[in-house]
Amino acid sequence: MMFAQANSEHCRHKIFNAEWIVDGERSDQSLFGMIRNTHARNPRGVLSAYRDNAAVIEGWHGRRWFAPPGAAPTPRPTSRSTS
Repeated sequence: MMFAQANSEHCRHKIFNAEWIVDGERSDQSLFGMIRNTHARNPRGVLSAYRDNAAVIEGWHGRRWFAPPGAAPTPRPTSRSTS
């Protein structure tokens, strides 16, 4: 099996929605069910979940830096091939 197949959205959904048997006992929930249960019990900090295969969590307030007007850009190093 190719990595791209194993990591595809379809396969991930299939795995995360599968039945789980741990130590010989079948789990009541799929992995997605466990994650959704955790979110339902404690949604603090989650702005959006399970929408379009994405989730958004709260961040923190941070400071922003702005260059002074007219300041020259900082030169960036260039990568060169040594081969």
